Amino acid sequence: MDNLIKIMIVDDDPAVTTMLKTKLEKTGKFKVVLTNEAKKALSLAKKEQPSLIICDFYMPDMSGGDVALEIANTRKTKHIPVLFLTAGIDETDDTNGMIGEDHIMSKKSDISKIIAKIESMLRMLPEKSDTGIIAKVKSIFN
Repeated sequence: MDNLIKIMIVDDDPAVTTMLKTKLEKTGKFKVVLTNEAKKALSLAKKEQPSLIICDFYMPDMSGGDVALEIANTRKTKHIPVLFLTAGIDETDDTNGMIGEDHIMSKKSDISKIIAKIESMLRMLPEKSDTGIIAKVKSIFN
């Protein structure tokens, strides 16, 4: 259990968060925490210190872009990369999709592509980390 990489999911649709949590945890590589309220994302990220955040882009209480901005502008969370999942793009557009420095994929993407993107993003984390994320990533993916 100690070697699991913590992923945080932020999406207003409980069906999406539950499905992603189940599929990610089934790999045996990830522990998933989630919230269905965008406004709770920052406090959950501060508390849980995930290695990566998967965030819906279009949510009613706060946009994913605003969530990512809060994460990036907070000392305790600014190191956490964000992967946007959205219904607003087609799954064929997600191979190199970026919004600023953040990655974006379609919610319709195959889970294997989402996992590959997560693994790729985690490998790109800076070598220095207060949370030991790099050692976990290297032990799981190498």
